[in-house]
Order: sequence, then C-alpha cells, then structure tokens
Amino acid sequence: MMTGIDLKMKSSKELRTLRTLIRKELDFRADIGQELEDGGIKEWVSAAEYSARIQKEKEKKERNKREDEYIRRIYDV
Repeated sequence: MMTGIDLKMKSSKELRTLRTLIRKELDFRADIGQELEDGGIKEWVSAAEYSARIQKEKEKKERNKREDEYIRRIYDV
C-alpha cells in the first residue's frame, strides 16, 4: 500500500504512469460488471445481467405487494 509520503516522493512521470494504471484498472472493473454478494459468495456479473437481476427483484416485490393488497381487500384485514 502506498502512503501520501510515497506519492510525494514520486516524479511526475511516475505519477502519470500510476494514474494511467489506476484508470485502466477502474475501467476494467466497470467493464466486467458489478460485484454482488450472494450468500457470502462473491461473483462478477456483467452490467446487463446485474440490471436484469435488479429488474426481476423489483417485479417480484411489486407482484408481492399487489397480492398482499388483493388479500387485504378480500378479507378486509
């Protein structure tokens, strides 16, 4: 791990190289996708897959909400 002092001791050329490497790594991680934690197991999925999972969760919550409201109306709970 690099400290602030380590950074101050670097030349401009080294800092630019470091900045480039960091940007490449961040871009790589963004391209790979979002990291999800599923039961303690970490997995990498594409952004499209992540969006699809989130959409399915939203639809499931909405469906459950409608079903609960329907049951409440039927039984006046």
